[in-house]
Amino acid sequence: MTRAQFLDMMMHFTSYRPQGEAGGSRVALSAIRDHMAFLHPDITGETEDLHIERYTRLALLLLFGCVLFPNTSGSKVSMRFLHHLQELDGLPQYSWGVAVLVYLYRSICRASMGPAVDICGFLPLLQVTTFSNTLFISPNSIW
Repeated sequence: MTRAQFLDMMMHFTSYRPQGEAGGSRVALSAIRDHMAFLHPDITGETEDLHIERYTRLALLLLFGCVLFPNTSGSKVSMRFLHHLQELDGLPQYSWGVAVLVYLYRSICRASMGPAVDICGFLPLLQVTTFSNTLFISPNSIW
């Protein structure tokens, strides 16, 4: 998809279209955060569901781009996640843990094979996986 198509999709799903950014399928995290801060005071008990769903999609886009599937720039999120945010009711059907782990392993692989200096991905998951799969040997259990 082109950037214009991604931006149209973002406008359709979130009623937000970032302005003044050039190139690629990524959008600045700060622009999304600023727009969410602008929308937040408007959310009350009487807010219509469509407005809440659009705000939720923006929050999930930040979750995907900042926590679960970050990139090495640290300041942009890929709009490719918009496809998964079409139907919010369908999100629990995806195996997100596996997707996050695969993304992390691919990032580690790329970092180990090239001139990369950073690893992107949900690193706490790597720590938990390593900790839970490590054989603990105490000084008293020598063969």
